[in-house]
Amino acid sequence: MPDEGTKTPPQVKFIYKKADDYKQCYVNGAYGSFGSRGDFVCDFFYEFKELPMEQKADVDEKTGQLKYKGVKSPDLPEFVREVRLGVVMSPQELINLKEWLDKKIEEFKENTK
Repeated sequence: MPDEGTKTPPQVKFIYKKADDYKQCYVNGAYGSFGSRGDFVCDFFYEFKELPMEQKADVDEKTGQLKYKGVKSPDLPEFVREVRLGVVMSPQELINLKEWLDKKIEEFKENTK
């Protein structure tokens, strides 16, 4: 709310400028909660199955084609969650973000019918 005597302008203009360390990355999961000071802390990650350290193959003497040997899988499937980005925001900004995302989801649903 503006100070007494300060008139609220009828219109404002926002200029977007990307920071020098701006990056865009693909994520497929998130994990977060409220921190001890009340801010929402959220880490975004990319989950994937790790590549084997090595793989062996026999070479067919007649055709030269490779016949890959099986790679032993662990008893319990293992996935890596590479944390790529962390975000900290106030509860009000979290609410604003949720409302904005809800609108974008509705737009998506309308455009993909």
